[in-house]
Amino acid sequence: MADWESRFEQKPRRTTLNVMLSAVAILTVVGGAIYLGRIALQPLAIASKTLDADNVIANYEWFHQQFEDINANGQRLGAARDALSSFEASVGDRSAWKFDDRQEWNRLHMIVLGLEGARAEMIATYNARTEMQNRDLFRGSDLPAYINPDL
Repeated sequence: MADWESRFEQKPRRTTLNVMLSAVAILTVVGGAIYLGRIALQPLAIASKTLDADNVIANYEWFHQQFEDINANGQRLGAARDALSSFEASVGDRSAWKFDDRQEWNRLHMIVLGLEGARAEMIATYNARTEMQNRDLFRGSDLPAYINPDL
């Protein structure tokens, strides 16, 4: 008869408790080692995800597309401001405006405000991504690192 069998016959509760505690201790050590291993490998996973070919291309294309969208929005905003200024010049003194004139001015003004808000949001998103180190790697040297929202 093996040593553990004789101990089990003499003290079954204590032997069962010792076996269970040993199993818990082994599982705790193995689980801790796996957890620490995952923590240690986390930087490699981040680097792998960041330098993934699809991620590189997507970020590069995003920066170029966003920059061109900002420029296109700037052109639309300029045209909308010109239309508003032209309208204001064509109708004369504001105190003499008719209801239709006020409605048209409000419509043109809302277009300008909408384009200004959209442009501010696009620029803020672009600037925020240039500050993210894992994204700015792929911006490209032909694009600015910061776009002034006041321009």
